[in-house]
Amino acid sequence: MTQTIDFIFVSNTSWYIWNFRINLIKELINKNYSILVVAPKDNYSDLIVNTGCKFVEWDLNRSSINPILEIKSLIKIYKIYKKYNPRLVHHFTIKSCLYGSLAAKIINKSYVFNSITGLGHLFINNKIKHQILRKLVLPIYRYALDYKNSKIIFQNQNNANLYKKFLLAKDKNLEIIYGSGINTNFFSPLDKKKSFNKKPIILFSGRIIKEKGIIELLKACSILWDKGHNFTLKIVGDFDNGNRSSITKKALEKYIKNKNYVIFTGLIRDMKSIYSEADVVVLPSWGEGLSRTLLEASAMECPIITSNVSGCNDIVKHGINGFLVPAKDEKSLSLSIEFFLRNQSFSKELGTNARKNVIERFDEDLIIKKTIGLYEKIK
Repeated sequence: MTQTIDFIFVSNTSWYIWNFRINLIKELINKNYSILVVAPKDNYSDLIVNTGCKFVEWDLNRSSINPILEIKSLIKIYKIYKKYNPRLVHHFTIKSCLYGSLAAKIINKSYVFNSITGLGHLFINNKIKHQILRKLVLPIYRYALDYKNSKIIFQNQNNANLYKKFLLAKDKNLEIIYGSGINTNFFSPLDKKKSFNKKPIILFSGRIIKEKGIIELLKACSILWDKGHNFTLKIVGDFDNGNRSSITKKALEKYIKNKNYVIFTGLIRDMKSIYSEADVVVLPSWGEGLSRTLLEASAMECPIITSNVSGCNDIVKHGINGFLVPAKDEKSLSLSIEFFLRNQSFSKELGTNARKNVIERFDEDLIIKKTIGLYEKIK
């Protein structure tokens, strides 16, 4: 039996919805919109349900390329759209965008929003096999995303330009919204440290995969430890075995000469206290949609070192609210970390500027207001 619902939100994990879009959902519920979340079931699914929206489990393996499994995932999302007859669907992450758009295109009723939260392997890597794969799958991307009642939302201009280059997006249906926003009231400094810890803490926060630059970071820190610098590298995040860029802890350990300098914490929910303890936050990523880590760290007034790539340089301006270094360059990374360790007062000034930047450009209330504004234009 067909049911009518206002909005469906689709992602490849419940974790993503809970961590990045739950306050948007809460605001829509406060406005008396009915919401359905569609995602694979995980530890965050029940938390989503407790906010007052419906939830339907979606059998999706985000790293699978098995055609039978992928067709099953597509059929499931089609059946969900057919049953609930949504006025608007909003897809997050690339498989959700592709499969959800194809399903909506068949039904040809719903308005579609596709949020491109990152470019992924297909666009970041330029090896021969990725170039060949791009040629094979780009026609599928074009067909799925070329939907008359749709918007494609990018988190930075560079990603938007790249999609336009590959004829995957047009100006008329393209929007730039800088991420999901940061609650700057919650992410605010717990105290005003005037100097670094006696043994400084360098923090990496994110999924532990190659594309986050974790190997380059370990190499850069090893250079400094060999020079006699005494600091701790704290690595916060999970080993993402479902990602094609995954790396094991055992594989990383060959880059660690002295394990006493490195702490692996696993995933931590209370990141506010972690940022508060950190002296420098380092994210040597190869590319981001818009880095949540950098936004949270900036709001906490952390000095930041990150790669000069899209999704990072949209947040950090070199020498103003952090340092930018070339991606995949452990020598430049080590020099920047060393500079921060030797110039602590200047580093603190960068952290102060970082918070001001987030409040002005990336505050959650601003982002939610802009997103709902787009939704309400389609009435």
